[in-house]
Amino acid sequence: MDGTHTVERCYEVTTAALTSLYEQLGQQGVHLEGTILKPNMVVSGTENSVQAGLEQVAEMTLDCFHKCVPEAVPGIVFLSGGQSDHDATAHLDAMNKIGDLPWKLSFSYGRALEKGLGTEIDLKKAANLYRLSAEKGIGSAQLNLAGLYFHGQGVDKDLSEAYRWYSLATVYVNREGTAALSEDELKLLNTAIKTTGEALEASEKARVDKLIEAFEPDR
Repeated sequence: MDGTHTVERCYEVTTAALTSLYEQLGQQGVHLEGTILKPNMVVSGTENSVQAGLEQVAEMTLDCFHKCVPEAVPGIVFLSGGQSDHDATAHLDAMNKIGDLPWKLSFSYGRALEKGLGTEIDLKKAANLYRLSAEKGIGSAQLNLAGLYFHGQGVDKDLSEAYRWYSLATVYVNREGTAALSEDELKLLNTAIKTTGEALEASEKARVDKLIEAFEPDR
């Protein structure tokens, strides 16, 4: 995750956030057996000169979860939190090797299918999973889905759909905390919106703009 914070500070904040989350879910009577937690890992800020090691990330993340996440929760799937594919996969592997966990541990499966991490690459399935999350207002899924439409991977190339999902991602991705875009990433996203938008006929762009304006996440 972006920032200069230490891994200890990440642990403190993650613990506080998850404790509050499950207190609120308990008060609302949410059936935890029907939920999946999609959190960050406990890692050092990307700008901190001291980076927590592989085992430390795994151990501190699991310690946090043991304190905060009820055993009734069936699964935990991770966001990358700005980590490289290699680091995110290595940290997850280290956690699963520690073992003796009450929850299944994995990561956002659309990313696994798209990148071929621990499974065969299946861009069509990845697109379907991204679409389900994108329709729910998950900005990172909207961004990934837009990229697949732009490149014609797993779906037919469709610049209208790429433009729509890129545009929606500017609104929703920064609501995700750990998935928030950096300044450079935001510039790239704005360039993608400009490129796809300019490629559309005026009438088609107007049609898609209406869809963007009318978008309401599925809940």
